[in-house]
Amino acid sequence: MKKILAIILVCLLGMQLLGGCGITEKVGQLRSAFRDKEDTAQTGDTGEPEANNGENAGLPEVVILPDGTSTVAGGEENGSTQTAAPLGQAKSVILYFTDQDGEQLIAEERQIAKVEGIARASIEALLAGPVSADLQSALPEGTRLLDINITKEGLAIVDFSGDLSENLKDSNKKEKTAIYAIVNTLTEFPTVTKVEIRIDGKKINTISGKVKLDQDLFRDESLVKK
Repeated sequence: MKKILAIILVCLLGMQLLGGCGITEKVGQLRSAFRDKEDTAQTGDTGEPEANNGENAGLPEVVILPDGTSTVAGGEENGSTQTAAPLGQAKSVILYFTDQDGEQLIAEERQIAKVEGIARASIEALLAGPVSADLQSALPEGTRLLDINITKEGLAIVDFSGDLSENLKDSNKKEKTAIYAIVNTLTEFPTVTKVEIRIDGKKINTISGKVKLDQDLFRDESLVKK
């Protein structure tokens, strides 16, 4: 298991922009890595000394900075403390941003600190924006993640602040890239097969008419730049 993770980490080391032709393969590798990690956790066969159950107790939450790096800070998020893994450990994730025209999604690989809520941390990093100066965020400035829950059926229910709809309602093009930046980022995880997006805790039919939000959303790589 350690050897597999080491190989994947070496292959994915550093931040880089990913060409559309390799996205499916790369996402498949990451999903397999996450799945292997979950299987190992369930069986307990880690090949390593068992960690102290209280080792991470009281550690502050991980904060994703605008430049893509991670730091730690005290406090609570949405009423519950997010416990970080030992510092220095990280996971590779793929985030989706747009080109300067906002017409296509471009994948950016990112190393983020390992936390229990890796999906939440990934969306926070998505909101923080890209590292590359050639890219821009697909999500409107000021948009906040209010809540995220993943059901056992593989549905990720993601709740954003009203800034998401308010700043997208006049642009069909930007609505689609924004929505699928979220969906494609979340569906790289093996526990997520579909996404439901809510605004201020409520289901809505659509933002500007381009994407129906009153139904489950599935991964779509047709918007990813080749």
